[in-house]
Amino acid sequence: MRVLIAHAHPIEVLGLTDILHTLEYVLVGSVASGQEAILAAAEHQPDLMLVDGDLKGEMDGIAAAVEIHNRLGIRSIVLAEQCDRTVRARAAEALPVAILDKTSPMSAIADALRMGAAVSRALTRLARREPAMSNLMEVIDTNKRVAELLVRVADEAARTIQAQAGKTAERARRVT
Repeated sequence: MRVLIAHAHPIEVLGLTDILHTLEYVLVGSVASGQEAILAAAEHQPDLMLVDGDLKGEMDGIAAAVEIHNRLGIRSIVLAEQCDRTVRARAAEALPVAILDKTSPMSAIADALRMGAAVSRALTRLARREPAMSNLMEVIDTNKRVAELLVRVADEAARTIQAQAGKTAERARRVT
């Protein structure tokens, strides 16, 4: 699996690169802007992209992911500071494998990468016109795994919010 990272924060790129190496995926490049992402995607033709939705500059990461998908058909995993409805709606135009909060655990990002690999393989097989039934079953299985991943991410987010609320309440009790 060949992956391109579009992320402006070098320390976070190191963490994402570590995940790729653990999964034995190939990092084909790392860029820091939306424009660079479009150029690098065209040059390297990755199977998947990890995109910081909050890239700064003329084109943010979501706009770049949409453009890359429209031009090249490359899917992405979008990492965003906040995954509110507006962000999700914008990112949905790129048909991402996943839209994750930047505070998601590394295991959730690794799961999303695995899902991306499965989707990439399924799409490659569809393009080769293998028997329709086996492709359909793989797509159904992939969709099931994506749904399970989303449920796990939502559960993790809910636990994080509850923990933060508990800490805030504890701090408030100490102050009074």
